[in-house]
Amino acid sequence: MGSSHKVRIEVQDQQGTWHRYSECSDSPAICRQYLRQAARSPLARKSGKARAVDVDTGQMVDFEQA
Repeated sequence: MGSSHKVRIEVQDQQGTWHRYSECSDSPAICRQYLRQAARSPLARKSGKARAVDVDTGQMVDFEQA
């Protein structure tokens, strides 16, 4: 992932709805950190789920492969 890609970090609430948490365009390590923080946020308290979505394409981004 280069600096030209923006990633939207989203969290899932207890009803299963995804909400914007933040955005990042930094290194994969920084974005992984944002994902961990998002999963521990109050909004994601019940689900514990967070995901990264490419802002331009809408596709999920897997930082484990990055």
